[in-house]
Amino acid sequence: MYGTERYRTEPSKIYLWKESPTGYILHREFDGETGISNLLISPNGESIFMFGNRAIQLWRTVDPTASSSRKQSHERFIVEFSPDGTLAAVTQVGDKAITVLDVKSGDSLLTIDAGMEVYGQRVTGSTVVVVNHENVVTWNLPARDRVLNTKANVNDSIQTATTTCPKIRSDSPMKFASISPDLHSIAIVEYTSPSFYLHLHDVPTGRCLGSVVMRGKGYGHPWFTSDRRQVWYITDPGVANGLTFIEDSKFGIKPKRLGPTNQPPGIPPWLPSRGYQITDDGWILGSSGKRLLRLPPHWRSPDTTGRTWSGRCLALLHGTLPEAVILELEE
Repeated sequence: MYGTERYRTEPSKIYLWKESPTGYILHREFDGETGISNLLISPNGESIFMFGNRAIQLWRTVDPTASSSRKQSHERFIVEFSPDGTLAAVTQVGDKAITVLDVKSGDSLLTIDAGMEVYGQRVTGSTVVVVNHENVVTWNLPARDRVLNTKANVNDSIQTATTTCPKIRSDSPMKFASISPDLHSIAIVEYTSPSFYLHLHDVPTGRCLGSVVMRGKGYGHPWFTSDRRQVWYITDPGVANGLTFIEDSKFGIKPKRLGPTNQPPGIPPWLPSRGYQITDDGWILGSSGKRLLRLPPHWRSPDTTGRTWSGRCLALLHGTLPEAVILELEE
């Protein structure tokens, strides 16, 4: 997941709306200190990352007084949550440093100088894994009751695997990577113009399983399905294409293209979970098909990537909105 600019004039507030017996009411407002170009909701819906004007701001939806803010040197960020949503690993695109945050408090647990440009990372309850086109490096996380903001570098790592892909150009303008949930596979997207490439690696053997060239603009990170057999990526706003790698008796591992589709597996951020739907005429439907809310016309947008879902929370942030809106949905 990542944050980047979408607005010429960035909004400066987020509105959190909550269902009541009389309809949706304004529940809380959050002020962005430096404008808001993108936002990300934690898996449990209790925290919001706001990105804008070279800063990250973290707000707690359950505690209006808890927030933290940190200045950064540029606009694009990569954020990955731990499976339980309590930790977040944050880095800047093209940087060599990773910060692991306690999402509830906003405190920094660990700052790592990886000694290499970071394409992507994955954080678990006890480790953080960092990848670029040559190496996959793993660090242990400090215990939660230790001194905050522990420092580490490559000498403190506990494991390094080599995954060299000779086709990746060092001068490519953007490179993003995702690590499969079982930490066995890595997908790297390399953006060039007018094409982009998807490279798939096997971590235990260091083998490059295959590389394919795709047409289109390309957006952000690829992601794995839970069984790690498929890799998906955004090729146009709201549209995803995928790849699966199959065994072929003649050619060995062979890529097979999947899609395009606007309903890919793996639930990327713009798709709802828990069975929610948004109809073409703006109705939000519950898992039973019940109409929960009809979005006002100026809250709608054909660009579905302007939405971020997390559980029963829906965030809207697109060019037709003067301010960001978050809805907390209930059946």
